[in-house]
Amino acid sequence: MIELIVCITLFSILSSICYFGAYSLKNTNINIAVNNLADDIRYVQSISMAESKKYVIMVKDSETYQIGYETEKDKYHITETKTLPENIAFYINTRVYFTKRGTVTSAATFTLMEKNSGKIAYEMTVNVGAGRVLIKNAG
Repeated sequence: MIELIVCITLFSILSSICYFGAYSLKNTNINIAVNNLADDIRYVQSISMAESKKYVIMVKDSETYQIGYETEKDKYHITETKTLPENIAFYINTRVYFTKRGTVTSAATFTLMEKNSGKIAYEMTVNVGAGRVLIKNAG
C-alpha cells in the first residue's frame, strides 16, 4: 500500500513539472519575440539618426516584419526581414516611421498574439516624439 501511495505521489509531482515546464517554454518564446521586436525598434531609431535617413519598421504579414529606409518619397529599400517564432503572430499590420532625427511622427502599436488560442499576449506602443517603446502584457 505504501508503494502505491509513493508511486502516485511521484507521478503527480512529475506530471506537474512537465505541465509547468511546457507552459514556461511557451512564455519564453513570446518573451523572446517581444524583446527582439523592441530591440529592433530601438535599433531602427538609432540607425535613422546615425545615417540621417528616414527608416521604417513594418509588419509584412502575420508572421514577419521588415526594416528599411526611404529611397524616395514613400518608397523604401528593405534591408532586413525577420520572422516571429512559429506559435506567435501579429494581430494587425502596422508600421512606424522614424525621421532623420530619430523621432516618431505618429504613434504605432504592435500587437502580438498566440496563434493557437488567438489570445492577445503583448501590446508594444511606440510613442510620438522621442519614440519611447512601451510594452504591455495583455495576458
